[in-house]
Amino acid sequence: MFSPSVVFDNILSVKNIYTAFVARREKDFDFKGESHDFWELVYINSGTVGITSGSRAFECKAGTAVLHKPGEFHRIWSVGSTEPVYTVVTFDAEGELVSQLKNAVVSLASEGMGKMAQISALISSLDIRGSIFPRKLQSEPVLAAKLQKLLETVLILCIEEKGNITIKPASPDAELFSKAVGMMKENISAPLSSDEIAKRLHISLSKLKRVFQKYAFIGVHEYYFVLRMNKAVKMLGTGVAVGQCASECGFLNQNYFSAAFKKHFGVSPSKYK
Repeated sequence: MFSPSVVFDNILSVKNIYTAFVARREKDFDFKGESHDFWELVYINSGTVGITSGSRAFECKAGTAVLHKPGEFHRIWSVGSTEPVYTVVTFDAEGELVSQLKNAVVSLASEGMGKMAQISALISSLDIRGSIFPRKLQSEPVLAAKLQKLLETVLILCIEEKGNITIKPASPDAELFSKAVGMMKENISAPLSSDEIAKRLHISLSKLKRVFQKYAFIGVHEYYFVLRMNKAVKMLGTGVAVGQCASECGFLNQNYFSAAFKKHFGVSPSKYK
């Protein structure tokens, strides 16, 4: 009599790979940041970088892997006099363990570092230069399968080793940034003004603006708006009515919400549902 089987695709599976590249940066490199609706793995091969991931801003040295969840704003820059090298893979994943990848910042042990070295070498061998990766792999199914399995192994190791390092704010300003974003998230339905956020942090408005420019590369109001839009997407995805979504995301006028949503995402909230 057969025992129950384990369905591995329900545990953790990489389904799509969008981009993959190995970046070699100058000491003054500073990427302004982005957000997208798929996962991103950043692995520091050498040097030191600063990273903003959601509300956190911290420094990472060689051997560190950082996971950015879908919809999360993130940016990266060189620290000090180092000329960092890092590997980036963006992808979709599904399975029971995917939620455990959220907020993962891991100092990989030898096994994980070895797997990332293989991933970096595979990417470099294809000379993709950051192009849309599936196009390069269409004629390389064996390499595609190899990359998929290597990436799945690294993700499992990230889950297994999650929490093995203490993430500290990169600076007092980074801590202010984290607190400000926390306030924004707690007040999505009744947004605070920039003046009120600065007042609660006991700093000047100009100081608050400089902090957001440094760690988010966008203005305070713009960052707040993105947070509200991201919450709206999640709510719509669970079937919440457009009117209720507008109200809970801090928009008093449903028509204005719909117009803002369409301008930001290119599709109306009713069509997104």
